[in-house]
Amino acid sequence: MKNISFLLLLFFNITLSQNIIKSEDIGEQIIKLNHEIEFYWQQEPYNDTHNFDTSVLKNPQKIQFPKAFWTKVNNTKGKGYGTFQYHITLPDTEHIYSLYTPRFLGGCKIWINNILKQSHGNYSKELEKSTSYGKPLAIDLPKQKNVTVTFLTSNSDDFLGGGFNYFLAAGKKSVIDNYLKKELVKDYVVFLLLLMLSLYLFYLYYIYKKVRYLYLMLACFTGVIRNICIQQHIIYNMLPFEVPFYIIQKLRLMTVYMGTIFTLLYYKTLLPRQIHRRWFQFLVLIQVIGLSLYFFVSVYQANILAKIMRLLFLISILYCVYLAIIAFVKKEKYSKEILLSITFILVIAINGVLKTGVIINSAYVGVTALFVYLLAHMYINAKIQRNQSLTVQALSSTLKNKEKENQKLKLETLSRIQEKERIKTSLKDLPNKTNEIKTVLAFIQSNSKDDEKAKLLKEELEIDLTNFTNNLHLKHPYLTKTDIEIAIYIVLDKTRKEIANLRGITITSVKTSRNRLRKKLELPKEVLLDDYLKSIL
Repeated sequence: MKNISFLLLLFFNITLSQNIIKSEDIGEQIIKLNHEIEFYWQQEPYNDTHNFDTSVLKNPQKIQFPKAFWTKVNNTKGKGYGTFQYHITLPDTEHIYSLYTPRFLGGCKIWINNILKQSHGNYSKELEKSTSYGKPLAIDLPKQKNVTVTFLTSNSDDFLGGGFNYFLAAGKKSVIDNYLKKELVKDYVVFLLLLMLSLYLFYLYYIYKKVRYLYLMLACFTGVIRNICIQQHIIYNMLPFEVPFYIIQKLRLMTVYMGTIFTLLYYKTLLPRQIHRRWFQFLVLIQVIGLSLYFFVSVYQANILAKIMRLLFLISILYCVYLAIIAFVKKEKYSKEILLSITFILVIAINGVLKTGVIINSAYVGVTALFVYLLAHMYINAKIQRNQSLTVQALSSTLKNKEKENQKLKLETLSRIQEKERIKTSLKDLPNKTNEIKTVLAFIQSNSKDDEKAKLLKEELEIDLTNFTNNLHLKHPYLTKTDIEIAIYIVLDKTRKEIANLRGITITSVKTSRNRLRKKLELPKEVLLDDYLKSIL
């Protein structure tokens, strides 16, 4: 519990330590800009000689941050191109300041005070030739009081159009650089912890061979992939090759539905009595079909498809909630914990909506909810495994008691057979037999299969103690069958008298047999024969 508390504290610290803007003054923090930005629809900042010239830009439209893409001003849905222009007054000329946005949709060229500074992705008027670059965009500003930044933006294959997908922020270059480093560290912490959880779940599957661990592990692993596709710092900073943004965008969408499939399969194993087979098959099948389509459609079509798939994702979540509620009503085991854990899936879904709409700065809330959800289900599975272990132990104890009772019954039967044999021998030895005695003796002899029964019972006792006899043979291969039989009676706690009766010999003979067995085992004087044999049992 201490380790879980530490991990939860770490994740909540990550969530709460985001840069929250409380002031419009650019100081030792990153300030999200909430001002208007000028947008010139289907206009490029070039004059007739194709030289940079912002005077040719006419009739600007105003777009309000935090989000700034051109579907805000017209229903273009990814068609067209344009120019953004932003004017900013810096607090001083002593420090280097930067503009920062986590993601810019479409390719763009950037001028600062009429000087071309950098490109981000590939700009083109044609959608097929333009490409987005998923790495966060950081623009270093000159040491000047008034700065004008011009973005010539291309088409984007996102249905939102091109532009600033999240927000534009300003801050000292050192502050933004430090922020990006911290973001990378946070991403690695989240990535490694989720990866460790995935590996641990696979270990549990390997140990217990329960398929529910496999499904939960796969759901967790899709969370790992989705996290690095959303934050992207790991992909763009650490991989030795550049990954096209459209692949990341598709993969980010696909992981939602991959995770949904594995989650549905997981709940099928966890709550089998609540599952409606056809309804369950429909939900899984529709997710599989939707997932398959992502391989063949364009990114733009994939984003449109995502609108439909989000609805199906919500239906799947509500179905899981329904399963948990039914289990709760029927008072199934662990239903309270399962119902509570599903609320974290709802948090993940709500967080996705809020994050997409930039309503709150919730970058790590979804990851935290996922992490808590996985911990909750690891706790539930631990309880299930513990209860199953206790059940197995109880059954094993019952089985051992039954085995002991069975062995006791076999020994009693063998003892009666030996007693019967002694009676028969005594009757035979009588010098003068009456007719009644002769009749009894004839009856005993005609119905007697005692030798076979005694032999069979001894073999069954030896089979019951197979591990013991095998281990004894391995350690002491020179023991005779009589030695093994005496050893079996000893580990079954039979006294010398009982052994004598069972074998039809005298107590003195039993003592001799014990001494002979002790010598063959080469036991020192301080080691008791009974204790040594039971240690092998």
